[in-house]
Amino acid sequence: DDEEALKWAAIQKLPTFARLRKGLLTSLQGEAMEIDIENLGLQERRDLLERLVRLAEKDNEEFLLKLKNRIDR
Repeated sequence: DDEEALKWAAIQKLPTFARLRKGLLTSLQGEAMEIDIENLGLQERRDLLERLVRLAEKDNEEFLLKLKNRIDR
């Protein structure tokens, strides 16, 4: 976690244009890698998009369940 926090801090210090093109991608083993978004391969882009969509669906579902429970109360 400390190493990942240091990497994020380094990315945040980059100029805005460069910061938009960089990111941290956590592998299945838990290792955080700094990546250049423009240089991702096709399979890497697919994996990243699937992961983001899956997270959005999960977060959206949790939000809607919390909202439903609140309305029911």
